[in-house]
Amino acid sequence: MAEAFEVQIAEAVVAELNGTGPSGGWLKAFTAEFDWLAVYQDDDERLETLRVDVVPDTIANESLDRARSRFDYGVEIVIQKRISFQDRAAARDEMKALAKFAEQIHDYYLDNHELASLTGYRVLKADREQVHDLDALYAQHVWGTVITLGVRGYR
Repeated sequence: MAEAFEVQIAEAVVAELNGTGPSGGWLKAFTAEFDWLAVYQDDDERLETLRVDVVPDTIANESLDRARSRFDYGVEIVIQKRISFQDRAAARDEMKALAKFAEQIHDYYLDNHELASLTGYRVLKADREQVHDLDALYAQHVWGTVITLGVRGYR
């Protein structure tokens, strides 16, 4: 049995992120993963390295006729990394580099392209409403941001 479309779309985004990416490659080394919830415990060692999780978020649909509907899916790309504040200048530099990396992913999805491994599903928008999660940075020393993709397909 095939996966649900929201899972297929998230997995297609994971495949793109883990692929070659933009010309010149990604600014940071990482392995994107599919997940349902990108939340980690305060002491989770996985946040010591860069985390990129892809999470299905929303589905909206409109019936076009008896045989076909348009589906709009929301997919979140969640980027997180624990920051050491022992050296404030190094912490600032690391967060600047993470912000540039997040900008690179955001910009990659602004071109209205079809997902490489899912024919007929096109990324229509990419939003990054919050530059970083200030609460997580204060409470857990975790720099994090979310890029929300809008993907459209017909079936």
